[in-house]
Amino acid sequence: MKWDIFLLIFSLSLLFLWFGAGYVLPLAQAEAIAEQLAPRISTDEDILRSNLQDILNSGRLRQSVVYCTPWAILSLLLMARLLCDVVKKQRNHTCSSLD
Repeated sequence: MKWDIFLLIFSLSLLFLWFGAGYVLPLAQAEAIAEQLAPRISTDEDILRSNLQDILNSGRLRQSVVYCTPWAILSLLLMARLLCDVVKKQRNHTCSSLD
């Protein structure tokens, strides 16, 4: 059961890490694209970056959900397993105390 708790904590921490990464990723992508593209099309880098951020932010939540789905499923399965183990131990403890 200790390993289950460790795995649950690990999967929840990775879930929040991936969600944060999915939320910040469009900002980094816009900066990298604008830095390389602005000199080629001879426009201001800041204007291009802000326009790219607006475009990339439109799918930010959907992208975060896609990134986090495996970790969310793993976390839910581990939580269900922990709850089942706790209920099983409580039933065994109450049944043994009644005898």
